[in-house]
Amino acid sequence: RIDKIKDVFNSKFIETITSHGNPSELPIFILGAPRSGTTLVEQIISSHPRVYGAGELNYIKQVAYEKDIPQKDRQQFPNKALTPSNIERDAGIYLDKINKLCSDQNIIRITDKLPTNFIYIGYILSMFTNAKIIHLKRHPIDTCLSIYFQNFNSENKYSFDLDNLIFWYRKYHELMIYWKDLYGDRILSINYNDIVDNTEEISKLIIEYCGIDWDENCLSHHKTDRAIHTASQWQARQPIYKTSKERWRNYEHYFPELVQGLSNLK
Repeated sequence: RIDKIKDVFNSKFIETITSHGNPSELPIFILGAPRSGTTLVEQIISSHPRVYGAGELNYIKQVAYEKDIPQKDRQQFPNKALTPSNIERDAGIYLDKINKLCSDQNIIRITDKLPTNFIYIGYILSMFTNAKIIHLKRHPIDTCLSIYFQNFNSENKYSFDLDNLIFWYRKYHELMIYWKDLYGDRILSINYNDIVDNTEEISKLIIEYCGIDWDENCLSHHKTDRAIHTASQWQARQPIYKTSKERWRNYEHYFPELVQGLSNLK
């Protein structure tokens, strides 16, 4: 699957498709591996009075696989991206969906915090030439240990088996390196530990990247009353704490597979 994505979304594709994207600056995509800090970053951004936090939306996957198109007329992703009219159409469908989420005229940005949207970064940046993409990074073993501890649903089948989890994470890591090499500064990479250690500095960096003026409410993200429907809902209601850093070292003797399988990744 990842190889097929790389075959379509490459430097040649970018050169030929740029003029067909939608210029809207409305969507902000927050993504990465689950349990890497995506909920925390959405809380920081959506505490801004001009941002609406939409949470984990499955709209990108829906437009990529044409769930709104009659089945007989659907085209295969990712090859469908080679047809410019598909990109223009899907951008319109996505914007229509998120515009229905919030009627507040003061809102100028809407966050989409589905971690697994990292698979679709090439298509996102094709649809939206001004899209903001924030990639959350966390220590690989800390991330995978937290995924393994979390009782996810069937959408995250890889999370129940350590070998599957290691394979999945390494593929995610490989694809993110590819996207970063391809798109460079169009993707903002944020390390979870940096947020914990330098909350105000990193929060201001994120808000600046999103193209909006700084607001002090972004430092009081844990006080917001917006609904949170993710596995991190309890943590997101707390002030930032440091106990999750290097947590894996408390368990390394119990999960040697994770240490052996991931210790060479950064």
